[in-house]
Amino acid sequence: MEARNRKEVSSGFVVYTIENERVLYLLLKHPTHWSFPKGHIEHGDNNSLLATAKREMIEETGIQHFEIISGFHEILSYTFTKESGQVVKDVHYFLARCFRKEKIALSKEHTDFGWFPLRVAYIKLKFENTRELLLTANEFIKKIHGI
Repeated sequence: MEARNRKEVSSGFVVYTIENERVLYLLLKHPTHWSFPKGHIEHGDNNSLLATAKREMIEETGIQHFEIISGFHEILSYTFTKESGQVVKDVHYFLARCFRKEKIALSKEHTDFGWFPLRVAYIKLKFENTRELLLTANEFIKKIHGI
């Protein structure tokens, strides 16, 4: 059987809060790695990347009260093998601020979560492109909050 290439699009948030003038990032633990809340576009999202990110945030964390920070939109692209075919995936990330460390209600696809300072979050993230995303988000946050 011939391998097929498929395209997938997902959307999510780099989620942060500021506590005692220190930025903390929310990471979710999958069985094999830590990441940010994200997921696939579904029919009810009306092809809106932001609607998908909002829905995934609520589904994966239970967080409903957050501010979307305008001006931040990064796309991570990568390829992986799935069901005997190559998948080319684009994940669109936006920035969301919680005004306190919200109580988290994890989805079934995650095993743990944590609010981490930059260095710890960087170490926990397994993939280099996600680490770069974290650093880009951190620079953006420092600029807009003057910290």
